Amino acid sequence: MGQLNNRPLLIDTNALTDRDFFEWLKKYHGVKKISSVAYMEYALFYCGKKKWDLDKVNSTLKSADIEIEAFDKRQADDAI
Repeated sequence: MGQLNNRPLLIDTNALTDRDFFEWLKKYHGVKKISSVAYMEYALFYCGKKKWDLDKVNSTLKSADIEIEAFDKRQADDAI
């Protein structure tokens, strides 16, 4: 799969739970972002259910070079 027209790949929380997809994300060389809302869901799940600390959540995202992006009205409009 090639890069997607130089647009950032916006990642949903559920996508991060699929190990095969996460490994693919690590190899994807385009810009990868997770919204602050999805980040909160991801952190709550892994810190609450899996007993990870926040450092592990952040290092996991960093290992795939995923940026945490603020989510505002413009981005919501773009997503729609």
